[in-house]
Amino acid sequence: MKFVLHLIGAATLSIFTATSAQATFGCDVLPLSEGFIELHEIPDATSPVIARVPVGWNISVMSGDDSIQGMWLKVAYSTDPEAFWGEGQVGWVLKDQLGDCG
Repeated sequence: MKFVLHLIGAATLSIFTATSAQATFGCDVLPLSEGFIELHEIPDATSPVIARVPVGWNISVMSGDDSIQGMWLKVAYSTDPEAFWGEGQVGWVLKDQLGDCG
């Protein structure tokens, strides 16, 4: 019985650990004159741009201790409307370029 409880505890910990970096909510991209915001590889304006997210698109904000770096948020962006939260390209956007979140 003790072994079974140990396995259940380990499985629960594994599930919690696997989901700790998942997306917790989505945010809309604010209207900008460029028509998109840039998804950066790291939280730095000079880092490579890995995608351009169109205005009005909803992106997944990632959870976890490393998901906020100053004015930057770690997000996931997918062009697939059927994608699950947190799927797609993961990168960084400026917080002030996002509107409604929830």
